[in-house]
Amino acid sequence: MPQHATLQIQPRAWTRVTSAAITALRLQNRGLEALEVQATAGTAEPVNAMGALSLGYQEAILPDRPLAQLFPGVAGADHVWVWSASGGEISVSHV
Repeated sequence: MPQHATLQIQPRAWTRVTSAAITALRLQNRGLEALEVQATAGTAEPVNAMGALSLGYQEAILPDRPLAQLFPGVAGADHVWVWSASGGEISVSHV
């Protein structure tokens, strides 16, 4: 299911930002605090932030880099999660 939205990230909790299995997406941190971005194979919540990408204020991940390139150590990566110590806001778009 395609998604094009701005999502609120709860503090100290993983938030899945994909609404279906995907291969690429566009993310932009719209909050002031850094966000940790983690991929998983399937919808199970990440167990930690090891290998996660960090997105600062207004930083983005563009859809020209598939999940397999962004997270090469996560075999079959098809869902993306975001975590923040104090919460935040993220813009997401994917097909």
